[in-house]
Amino acid sequence: HSANAFATRIGRKDVVLLTDDIVCGALASKNPRALGFVVGHELAHVALGHTRTFRSIMRAVVKPLARLDELSADNVARALVDDDVASFEGLKILAVGPQLSAYVDDEALVAQANEVVGNKLSKKVEKNLTHPLVMRRVANILD
Repeated sequence: HSANAFATRIGRKDVVLLTDDIVCGALASKNPRALGFVVGHELAHVALGHTRTFRSIMRAVVKPLARLDELSADNVARALVDDDVASFEGLKILAVGPQLSAYVDDEALVAQANEVVGNKLSKKVEKNLTHPLVMRRVANILD
């Protein structure tokens, strides 16, 4: 999993970092407001206290908490942009990268997301991850 964007705390300041790939990819997507979803997701981490030292340690140790934090940040970002298509586009770029995003069959991606969520092995795999599978995140914002 490569970082396209992240929020962290440096000293007493919260910092949101976006790569040029995610910015260019979001702006070139079917819905440029996808960038708002990505920024909203990272700002949600800050607003929800996920960047604070104790929470960061807890997220590293308690992986289910880290996964829930990601879904919470997605939900806040979705509410902020108030645009399901922009939210979907933002997650699609995270799933396949900005270079391939335009070539993805959206219906197939949704079908795959639903399949992943319904698959018991997906949950098992996620137990060792700090982030939910991107397909779970896609299904979450489509609910």
